[in-house]
Amino acid sequence: MNPLYAILLQITPAPADTSAAAPAAAAAKQSSISFFELVMKGGPVMIPLGLIFFIALFYIIERSLYISQRGKIDRNLINIVRDNLANGNIKGAQQYCERIPTGQAQVVCTGLNFLGASLSDIDVAMNDKAQVEVSRMENRLNYLSLIGRIAPMLGFVGTIVGIINIFYKISLDSNINISSISDGLYQKMITSGAGLIVGLIAFVGYQLLEARVERFVEHIEDNKLQVKELLNQPGL
Repeated sequence: MNPLYAILLQITPAPADTSAAAPAAAAAKQSSISFFELVMKGGPVMIPLGLIFFIALFYIIERSLYISQRGKIDRNLINIVRDNLANGNIKGAQQYCERIPTGQAQVVCTGLNFLGASLSDIDVAMNDKAQVEVSRMENRLNYLSLIGRIAPMLGFVGTIVGIINIFYKISLDSNINISSISDGLYQKMITSGAGLIVGLIAFVGYQLLEARVERFVEHIEDNKLQVKELLNQPGL
């Protein structure tokens, strides 16, 4: 056998040095942080922020469902009422509107119930009923508006607390480094971001729901005019 070949066969690869790889793996593991851990770094201010976030979410969903049901617009409602009135079936038109659980139907039904009164009285009655329906739709929307204003302020309070924490750590340790002030920085940035996000969600929810109520009012104004035209016809 070739002596050189025998020497090469005796060479075995050195075992990998795991002493350096272990700290690197640990550092990689510590570099990831869960969402819950990140939120907890925001400090105690995150508790009221989380509370008003769930309150805002509840009112957005609850008001959205209510407005979707109560503010539904039936394009055929006036046509059905017109057909019943044309056939002299005033009672049938009233009963049809009473069975529909929407604000539109109830406003139209109010106008039909005042049949025989003056147009000004009918208009006042329908306006009053429309205001009641709109008031019910806008109920508790002011909470969303309030949360939209309070949440950024709470985030700012967390920012102030985080800055105070940073300066307190600096006063205790003359050797300033990132690790000594990281908690304060986390609290400052997380609370500011959380306050803005919660406030933005509440503000957008309020504006979208308010826009839906305004569209309902526009349709109701048109329906009131159509009802008055129907009730002003001769023979009714």
